[in-house]
Amino acid sequence: MATQGIRIEPEPTIGDLIGRLTDDSKRLANNEVRLARLEMGESIHHAVQGGIRFALAFGIAILALVALSVLLTAVIGTVLIGKAWAGALITGALEMIVGALLLWGGMNVMKKADFTLGESRAELKTTVNRLSDTASRVRVRME
Repeated sequence: MATQGIRIEPEPTIGDLIGRLTDDSKRLANNEVRLARLEMGESIHHAVQGGIRFALAFGIAILALVALSVLLTAVIGTVLIGKAWAGALITGALEMIVGALLLWGGMNVMKKADFTLGESRAELKTTVNRLSDTASRVRVRME
């Protein structure tokens, strides 16, 4: 009858624990950097897609606004008994008011925008807390 030996793992030494802590810290730091890069890549991708759509919409809107301006100028000029200059002046003033309102609204939206890396900061806090807890446990074992 063969007996099997029971293998008992020795308690890790302080040096082993510090080595593991160092390796884990490096791995966590690398993971945090990768997460930040992924978030930045995702943000850039969304920004580019939005920029392309914005540019297309802007070009089409300019064409439409030019056509609308000509129509409005003609209609107002006709109402004012053939005074096209008055129609153009009134149309220009209306367009400036609309433009100012749109600019004001856009500036308010930009003030409220959050350009921080929320997930990365949250994950970094979690990592720091884990490292602090691990370091505390290592210190307790050392004592």
